[in-house]
Amino acid sequence: MREWFTDEAELAFDGVPIGPFRGVDEIVRAYKERPPDDLVLTFGVDDDGGRVVARYGWLREPATVAGRMLLTPSGERIAKLVVTFER
Repeated sequence: MREWFTDEAELAFDGVPIGPFRGVDEIVRAYKERPPDDLVLTFGVDDDGGRVVARYGWLREPATVAGRMLLTPSGERIAKLVVTFER
């Protein structure tokens, strides 16, 4: 996971009282301490002017979109990831 993010990356959640986390070390620590409790499904990915928008859900409810992942790339890595919870 560490290799996915830039050193100064930011991870934020919209719809749950967690984060934001700044810096790859803080992001990795947060996922180790509170990993997702289910597998993530991706329903579709779009380019939104340089930002990647992916609709996602959970394996336990495979027909339901739970939110979006808004990813801002920097080269081959993630500079910012905002995960929304819309259900």
